Amino acid sequence: MKKRRDLHRTRSTAPWWVPLCVAGAIYLVIWWVIPSVASSSSRDGFWQLVAHNGLLKLPASVFLLFCGVSAAITWFKQGGRRRLLDRQRDLTTLRAMDWAAFERVVGEAYRRLGFVIQETGQGGADGGIDLVLWKDHRKTIVQVKQWRSSSVGVSVVREMFGLMMHHKAQAVTIVCVGRFTNDAWRFAQGKPIDLVGGARLLEMIKEVQQ
Repeated sequence: MKKRRDLHRTRSTAPWWVPLCVAGAIYLVIWWVIPSVASSSSRDGFWQLVAHNGLLKLPASVFLLFCGVSAAITWFKQGGRRRLLDRQRDLTTLRAMDWAAFERVVGEAYRRLGFVIQETGQGGADGGIDLVLWKDHRKTIVQVKQWRSSSVGVSVVREMFGLMMHHKAQAVTIVCVGRFTNDAWRFAQGKPIDLVGGARLLEMIKEVQQ
């Protein structure tokens, strides 16, 4: 069940039209290309049966319908992410949301900056990798910290740096609503670690809202 949820989370961040285009291409191949090839073949048997009886047309139609529904759901969810990001005005609204909504806001902000976003399903309120960013063949793992009252310490930064090496990523980004401790900044210095505190995050959100 966890793998199925993770696949759904990953798929939902892809452009809504991708599954529709894939389904349309498969639909055309099954409805037109395969019967045309089978009809022109002099062989008897299965392919002639395909050409004259359309054995694959019903599954193709069902598959196209399924992908159409999937595209509609994806479009609706991505619209929700866009609206959620556009409603943010200050750190107060960012602190007021739960960690899942905060993760969606951060993911949408990076998407507008040109990154391909993968929601891993591995993170959560307690830590882990929440997002994977891809841009120019560069992989960046992201942890989102929606902590309201405390700053993010060096232990979190060390943990994510270890995960970056384990997952063979090129960089790591940690995003929080508040700030990072001095020890966290010292550890990140000179390493491919990007610490995004609340003030910088708000600037980034206002930039992509425009």
